[in-house]
Amino acid sequence: MVGLVGAGCALGGDKGQVASPDISAPAPQPAPERPRELAVVNKQSADICGLLTPEQQTQVGVGRSDPAAPGEAPGCVWLSVPGAEPDISVEIEALSKGIEEAYDRSGEPFPDTAASYAIAGFPAKQGQGSAGLEALGCRVDVDVAEDETLEVFYSPTLTGTVSNQDMCAKAKQAAEFAVSNLQAQG
Repeated sequence: MVGLVGAGCALGGDKGQVASPDISAPAPQPAPERPRELAVVNKQSADICGLLTPEQQTQVGVGRSDPAAPGEAPGCVWLSVPGAEPDISVEIEALSKGIEEAYDRSGEPFPDTAASYAIAGFPAKQGQGSAGLEALGCRVDVDVAEDETLEVFYSPTLTGTVSNQDMCAKAKQAAEFAVSNLQAQG
């Protein structure tokens, strides 16, 4: 009987109201800090083309590379081998922008695939264009150095040939390869 009286007090006494526990939303987790600086904007486009090995290119679904045109951010574009299905491209660029500026320049991301995570300890953000544009591709921005972002963009040549989840999984895989190879370069 004593247990029931104690329980009645805990539940709000004689009014029959249940005391509500103090539940607050969890505090947002800060983005991980970069484990070190991996400068990329001082690299040449040909150097960026070396960020995916031939084996890694095969795993991502590409095989032919072409350095980005002069005057643009240093970068490289890989294309599917002729006749491959689906026909896709992967572009990696070294941007002279912090990760937030790089990520925000494309506007509001498609919410179903927007994500933040770490790649080899480096903060990364994944996104697609807003609703209606998401089928154009998926990008992963990696915070590799102060005001330097390594951006990986995976895009099918024909929309609707690759699911949003698969595009983002391949963009993330290519970003993981590129960061690993960039770290190995020192």
